[in-house]
Amino acid sequence: GYYIFEGFLFKEKKLCIPQGSIRKLLVKESHEGGLMGHFGIEKTLSLLREKFFWPHMKRDVQRFCSICIACLQAKSTTKPHGLYTPLPISHAPWVDISMDFILGLPRTQRGKDSIFVVVDHFSKMAHFIPCHKVDDASNVAKLFFQEIVRLHGLPKTIVSDRDVNLSFNVSDLSLFTGLAAHEEEALDFRTNPLQEEGDDGGGPWAKGPTTRAMEKRIQEEWAHAQEKPITFFSWALIQAQVE
Repeated sequence: GYYIFEGFLFKEKKLCIPQGSIRKLLVKESHEGGLMGHFGIEKTLSLLREKFFWPHMKRDVQRFCSICIACLQAKSTTKPHGLYTPLPISHAPWVDISMDFILGLPRTQRGKDSIFVVVDHFSKMAHFIPCHKVDDASNVAKLFFQEIVRLHGLPKTIVSDRDVNLSFNVSDLSLFTGLAAHEEEALDFRTNPLQEEGDDGGGPWAKGPTTRAMEKRIQEEWAHAQEKPITFFSWALIQAQVE
């Protein structure tokens, strides 16, 4: 039943949310999830029902998901094959980079279950940064500045080798970096056509057979690594390429 605790109304240990903008905010935060992109209606609803209650919650979630721009674009069946912007030819280290994520790894003692991968197109040097699957754009931006910009400076172009949802999350990085307007314009976020084509020879993380095996190897070794120095994953990358 209902009860009041410290001035707040609860129903069976779930906080009752009054009508207003707070409901929309909670739906938005639950729907957008983390690195995996936007959740569907049922998953969003399940997350909300764990902690909150209000009448017609399912209706509100359905309405929000039905007008989510990122979801509508992701579901579009018309893809502009053959119209990709060519990837830049790099002439210096850490000017053009790729970002990707290895998700769904066993949880470490520190709670990390994913790896944020950043690869330099010029040198092919890679950083493997432990993170959480549920990290949002602000958390990824913090890691990006701590582990990449601090060492190499701000890149000119960033290529996302994931899907539309991830592209939106990566693009959101500019919202959390505090960059000046002209610096934001200098950042060029693109998607990698090689990933779409499944070409294994075109880039450090093109999703061909070799790279899929490489990713599988890192996933297998992750449980033994338990967030040891990042050089371990660089070694794993080299080993996977050699084999």
